[in-house]
Amino acid sequence: MVRDLTKEQIDLIASKVMEINRKQHEAKEKQEKDIRLRNTKLLLRNYHSFKRYIARTKVDLWEDEGVSEIRDLVLNGEDLVKSIKESTQRTLVMIQHLDHALAALKFVCEQEDDNKASSKHYQVLKERFIDEKAVEDIAANHFINKRSVYKTIDAASERLSIMLFGVYGIDIKQGHF
Repeated sequence: MVRDLTKEQIDLIASKVMEINRKQHEAKEKQEKDIRLRNTKLLLRNYHSFKRYIARTKVDLWEDEGVSEIRDLVLNGEDLVKSIKESTQRTLVMIQHLDHALAALKFVCEQEDDNKASSKHYQVLKERFIDEKAVEDIAANHFINKRSVYKTIDAASERLSIMLFGVYGIDIKQGHF
């Protein structure tokens, strides 16, 4: 037997449902932000591997001796060739996008009022992932400890995420950036 609920009980149930919904939404947003940040860091960690891959695919390997049989096998499998070509194109586009985002981050960091702190964000990120310097060397170069290097990389990666993923890289709370 269902009993009638009072207005107060209905209001309480509604507020609890809204609270649960809000928490689920916040958890989903945090998860998406974490994924974007993780993807940004993966792109940075693999930056040079992607660059080498792209450069290598531009070399015409099909003309080398001993690969004509392999070429024929690959060319007869259209799906394989299409998949390889699309993968290479996606990698090239993503690396170009990453290069543009890095250039934008550098520009933004150099233009900000707190130029020294912002510039350090870009510089530490560049030294670690583009120049492939060791964390210890970066720490010594900037007169900070290793933990500060990692914190700076995290902060710079978050900023870079915004540039890579646009508005989806921004944590939007009730209409405010």
